[in-house]
Amino acid sequence: MRTLMRAVHHAALFVCFLSATPAFAYGVVGGREFVEPFVTEDANVMNAVMVQGCFVHRRDGDRQEIVYEIEKKLTPGMSVFLMHGANWNFREEESMGACPAMEEPMGMAPVMEEGEAEAKRPAAHSGFQNLQVGVKRQVYRSESHEALVSVAAELEVPTGSERAGAMSHPMAGFMLLYAKGLGDLPPRFSWVRPLAVQGDIMFETPLGVGRPENMLAWNLAFQYHLGILHEMLSFPKALEHLVFLSEFSFETPVNGPARGRTEAFVTPGVVWKAKKFQLGVALHMPMTQGEERLTVLPTAAIFYEEIFPALGRMLRP
Repeated sequence: MRTLMRAVHHAALFVCFLSATPAFAYGVVGGREFVEPFVTEDANVMNAVMVQGCFVHRRDGDRQEIVYEIEKKLTPGMSVFLMHGANWNFREEESMGACPAMEEPMGMAPVMEEGEAEAKRPAAHSGFQNLQVGVKRQVYRSESHEALVSVAAELEVPTGSERAGAMSHPMAGFMLLYAKGLGDLPPRFSWVRPLAVQGDIMFETPLGVGRPENMLAWNLAFQYHLGILHEMLSFPKALEHLVFLSEFSFETPVNGPARGRTEAFVTPGVVWKAKKFQLGVALHMPMTQGEERLTVLPTAAIFYEEIFPALGRMLRP
């Protein structure tokens, strides 16, 4: 809870600091500004660095993660990206009665001599995550309908620590990404026009294993932009930078022992979108029974081309 309060406090300080920030620049399709979601993959192609913290409360111990992603535009409709991170697992040592390597066969518990020290289960390990690299390509864009469709492919390379939970074999993923704003609706739907939706559908498969356990994941993010609502309502101008999100995430194993067992999450959050960067915080909560109970996701995105224009050069303008 203290971690959550600190994240909210820091986000509030940034909001106060940015109240005079100029107009937005990234994620614009027609009259719509799409923000970088917390869980859902962004369909926009951009020059940006994203950093996300992750504070997870689990039944078997807490975990903290930090993930960063760098995306670089090669052409106006194509980009490459790289993702990496690390995690820290915390678990109190638990009494086991004896070291597992000394257990007797057939499930018989060993007899401990008087004065023998009780063995302890070591705390969970921490380490780096696997490196992910990929490419994203826009295949459809409509300025008048505030619509965008992209495809992406990524490869996860086993460079991380297996003891910390990283996969020991490479993974390949293929994604369909989309975004649609409702600003093209008639004026009589003024309360609905600030709404937008982003989503992705991903198929992931391990490589180099005998019987791969494939995964199908899909995410849906609803966004409500106060900047568009400001066109019909009067409120402080600083608030028009706020975007409220509610995301729904689902993961379903296609085969293997857990086939058809879907895990579902809901992620409500708020984002402050500025010209050079965006800041946000969200809660990631399970809707199905599982290990995870609550996750806090503080997130920041820096649009580095606005700070260092030379870094925004493309192979083909």
